[in-house]
Amino acid sequence: GSTDTNDSDANPGTGETTYTTLESGESDLSWDMGIVATPARIGDRVWLDANANGVQDAGEAGVSGVTIELKDAGGTVIGSTTTDASGNYFFDVEPGTYSIAVTAPAGFVVTGQNLGGNEATDSDIDPATGMSDTVTVAAGETNLDLDAGIYETASLGDRVWVDSNANGVQDAGEVGKA
Repeated sequence: GSTDTNDSDANPGTGETTYTTLESGESDLSWDMGIVATPARIGDRVWLDANANGVQDAGEAGVSGVTIELKDAGGTVIGSTTTDASGNYFFDVEPGTYSIAVTAPAGFVVTGQNLGGNEATDSDIDPATGMSDTVTVAAGETNLDLDAGIYETASLGDRVWVDSNANGVQDAGEVGKA
């Protein structure tokens, strides 16, 4: 700080101050100490849920590059990160209440939420909103149970037509059927 009356007098490594001696009736109100709450950590993993069962099964790989947003208790985005090469992510936060939002890559969707009954291995993201439930962490606490399973969407189709000669082949002049 700029003056002795508004800076921390404690040694950051030990939390102690130097000694001082006061005479009877004397006061010295310049001794102070700034403290910071021990951060907490939240996060975990985004994985490719190959069988779309909402549970991290053996051999299901993490997905890198997925955007994760950190939201405060009011739903305001206060941080963002992307998953690493193994699909892992985390946020160091002050003690409080948070949620995360997962943005699935194009062509992927979030698998079902809380299907496995095991917080350590099931997906914790609501597929409709892309959001987790809120979690509250205390100073120094680590909550690495905010997992997200995603899977690739598929499509099937082509054309329905009136097969007027019943040969199983769409011939010229055979029209589509709505």
